[in-house]
Amino acid sequence: MREAWNMAVTWYQMFFGDGMYQLLYLIALILLLTHQGIEKKWKTLFWWYTIVVLILYFCPVTAGIMMKVMGSDVYWRVFWILPIPELLAFCAASVPDGKEKGKTAALIGLLVLVFVLGGKNLYRNGAYVRSANLQKVMAETIQIADYLEEQKEEGEELRVSMPDELICEIRQYDADIYLPYGRRISEYPEKQELWEEMNRERIRPLWLHRVLEQFGCRYVVLHSAPDQRERMEDRDFQYLQTIGGYEIYQVK
Repeated sequence: MREAWNMAVTWYQMFFGDGMYQLLYLIALILLLTHQGIEKKWKTLFWWYTIVVLILYFCPVTAGIMMKVMGSDVYWRVFWILPIPELLAFCAASVPDGKEKGKTAALIGLLVLVFVLGGKNLYRNGAYVRSANLQKVMAETIQIADYLEEQKEEGEELRVSMPDELICEIRQYDADIYLPYGRRISEYPEKQELWEEMNRERIRPLWLHRVLEQFGCRYVVLHSAPDQRERMEDRDFQYLQTIGGYEIYQVK
């Protein structure tokens, strides 16, 4: 239970950070409660909805259950059901007198200004970079896919095992390349083991060879590493090519 509580608090801090939205939401709730011109049904709806959501979110019992169902790594998405934009818009439109359009416009303009000054530009925080190609994937992904297509024999189904960061991109670029695992690997323990092996710092060639044969993978793409080529070739892998920071091998 303590772990669920700590995870809930951590995601709360990461979700809201040092932004202004939680403060604006609190101010809107106070205005909603104290303003005489707002009907009681709206006060009851927004206040009780918020209270119930936050209790369910922070209660260790319900938090633990929801984390098991939806996954602890995406638990922060519970905050998506808080009516933050709806309540702010409702208060901006309801608090001023309906006849005083100037005050309403000024309040909405102030809210927009707070949003802009209290937020961060998505395109300048390092999460986005200029695309190097029309497909919007890594250059190595395209080079690896094209190279594998060149190696494919006529009529062969190209099945390849590769590291995590290439999984979605390779299929986005070339849907004719099949993988032994996808996004829902947790449902298949044997695939989970292979995925973990592919993302290890030091690969176990003998184990990898046996599992790749089991899944019908003729090719494997690995992160480049010292002495890896020699160890792989000693275990019936044929080195084919190095592209960027990746090495491509064929299962003999």
